[in-house]
Amino acid sequence: MKYITFPGSGLLTGLATMLSSLGYETDAKQIAFGMEMPWLFLNKDGRYYAGPQLFQPEWVNLYLNSLGIQLNMQHLSPKDVPAFLRAHAPVMLPLAVTPDSIHPVVFTGYQDKRYSFLNIKKAASPEPDAFSLSADMLRRRMKADVTAYTLEACERRSADFTPLLRASLTSLSQYQGELLKICTKTLSRETFSDLKQPFLRALLQDTYPMALLLEDPMLTEYLRELNHRYRHVFIRASEQSAELRDYFSKRMLYNCILWLKENIHDRLAELGAEDDK
Repeated sequence: MKYITFPGSGLLTGLATMLSSLGYETDAKQIAFGMEMPWLFLNKDGRYYAGPQLFQPEWVNLYLNSLGIQLNMQHLSPKDVPAFLRAHAPVMLPLAVTPDSIHPVVFTGYQDKRYSFLNIKKAASPEPDAFSLSADMLRRRMKADVTAYTLEACERRSADFTPLLRASLTSLSQYQGELLKICTKTLSRETFSDLKQPFLRALLQDTYPMALLLEDPMLTEYLRELNHRYRHVFIRASEQSAELRDYFSKRMLYNCILWLKENIHDRLAELGAEDDK
């Protein structure tokens, strides 16, 4: 049984569980480092991705293809899920394990008209490690369409992460300019809510668990403080407007992004790539 060991690693832990069932022993941390996740900060179609949000087949497969494995993603309606599971195993998908907890689980098999799952959770969680459901129970655990992940064999291909690391440097510079402009504006509660997903979380939430992985205590503390302040914007129900510069100074944001860039430059040097600081 594999447990969640760092924030935001539910999907990575689920993937490690799936790989284990195929004979590949790994964990979320190894996968994150294998796909260079701690150093990536990418922009795709105007949206920024960092940390756990990088769990997309196009980026995960850069690592998995080196093992001869491909991650596939499919959107399913609840009524189609039982038949899909019977034809594929393992499968990772989100289910309501409890009424208040919807998160990834891994389907492991079908027997005696019941669907068996491993629960992706922290070791200390009181939720069960494993459980089984009938088809009707399974459908009731899904409130809307779900995203299902499967694995298949493919040709082994090695990946060069240098272009993505260089792109991350560019993305961080672009992000910094956009964020500093937003910090000068007065935001309504609704506007702030729209910015949280996915723009603000890219830096203020998703980089923090990556600093934990890198075991960089100073950067971790810096990002922890940013995350703490981010979570306190509009914390009082009476607030109708806010300015982010009241929570994050320009210098604080600049230093944080500079630190992330320095880590990327160091990683490029480790990989033997030319460093154009």
